[in-house]
Amino acid sequence: MIPKYEAIAADIRRSIEDGALKPGDKLPTVVEFCELYGVSKITVKRAIEQITEEGLITSRRGSGTYVKDTAGLPGRAFFQGAGGACRKVRPPRQAPAACVCGR
Repeated sequence: MIPKYEAIAADIRRSIEDGALKPGDKLPTVVEFCELYGVSKITVKRAIEQITEEGLITSRRGSGTYVKDTAGLPGRAFFQGAGGACRKVRPPRQAPAACVCGR
């Protein structure tokens, strides 16, 4: 049996991967997650911390927790996967401008 915080983190991750949560969307509050899952605040905070460390969400003090737009940022890893699998992928490198114009 996996820990509750990991199950909650997997649910959030899956919602982001499936597109149910889009970049910029605000996540429910810690208290709302507690009521939804029937767990303590520390359990929810651990789940949020795990997803934050993966780079999928960000918390703003006094504002809330939001889904990050990590896809397509130059030099930044972003996440992609299906069925709960999550892996880091780097954006493809672009050829220098001189190579593109044929000089």
